[in-house]
Amino acid sequence: AAVLALAVLQGLTEFLPVSSSGHLALGRAVLGVREGGLALDVALHVGTLAAIVAAFRRDVACLVQDLLRGDLTLWTWLVAATVPVGVVGMFLKDHVEAASTSVSAAGAGLLLTAALLLAGERARRRFEASRGEDDRPTDDRPRLVEAFGMGCAQAVAIWPGVSRSGSTISAGLLMGVRAEQAAR
Repeated sequence: AAVLALAVLQGLTEFLPVSSSGHLALGRAVLGVREGGLALDVALHVGTLAAIVAAFRRDVACLVQDLLRGDLTLWTWLVAATVPVGVVGMFLKDHVEAASTSVSAAGAGLLLTAALLLAGERARRRFEASRGEDDRPTDDRPRLVEAFGMGCAQAVAIWPGVSRSGSTISAGLLMGVRAEQAAR
């Protein structure tokens, strides 16, 4: 029953710019779940991956079409955005695993997420006020450097309580990427 409650919590928080892993750490503490650790988190995230692929099926189809056409632009950006989290994960794996069950670590991460979301929203408003409606470029996708910057923000999000989507979207907004593109 406790694992089912954690799965529901994971599902409810994954599509919001809040940390599902932070909420899982808090949920574990409230429900008294001590076993499972990182393996349980990974199992809970597998269902999330299926939901994300279903929700973004058109984007996934475009990525596959690009690959078949030999257009590797978006693939290059995905790799650039993934490398930082891979590097950080390799070097800080033990620290992150230890922190994944810490309520205080999750709380600190949730506070950092709140600060990032606030900074991102302020940046979005500032950039939208400075750009007119006629000022939209025809290709509104992030550049490689922005993809890498968003990947660095995602690397911070391996810490429990720091939202992956919230940190990457906020980083994109802080670099001037339009909100819809930052979210994608």
